[in-house]
Amino acid sequence: MQKHLGFSLLELLVVLIIISILTTTAYPLYTAHVLKAHRTEATHGLLELSAKLELYHLVHHSYHGATIDNLQFNTSNTHEFYQFSITQADDETYHIQADPYGNQIKTSHAVVIITIKQEKKHLRRSKNQQLLVILCIQSLRLFSIVILQCWLFKRFSKDM
Repeated sequence: MQKHLGFSLLELLVVLIIISILTTTAYPLYTAHVLKAHRTEATHGLLELSAKLELYHLVHHSYHGATIDNLQFNTSNTHEFYQFSITQADDETYHIQADPYGNQIKTSHAVVIITIKQEKKHLRRSKNQQLLVILCIQSLRLFSIVILQCWLFKRFSKDM
C-alpha cells in the first residue's frame, strides 16, 4: 500500500468553511470594538478641550475668542476619526463638538456627533458673598464635568 501525502479536497473544503465562519463572526466584533474605542477617545478629547476652555475662561473671564489653535489643543490621537470644533463661544457659554470623518463616517452606524454645551449661571449676591458663589460655581462645574464623563461613558458603552 502506498501512503498518501497531502490533503484531500474534502479536508481543504472543511478547513475553508471553518475559516470563513470564524472570519464572518470575528470581523464585525472587531470593527464594533474599534468604533467604540474611537468614540471613547473622542469623548476624552472633548473633556480635555472643555478643561482647556475653563482655563481660558479663568484667564480671560470669557469664552469669547477661544479657538482650537490658541487653546493649544492637541488632536493627534483622534485626528483621523473626529474633527473637534468650538461651535459657539461667548461670555458665559460654549458648545464644543466632535464630528466624525474619514473611516468613522463611512460606516453607517458609526456616525455619532458628540457635543458638550456649557452654560454659566450667575447669582446676585453682595460683594462679601460673591467670592463664595464663584468658588461654588467652579466646583459645581468641575463636578458636572465628571458626571458628564461618566454619563457619556455609560451611554456609549450601552450603544455598542
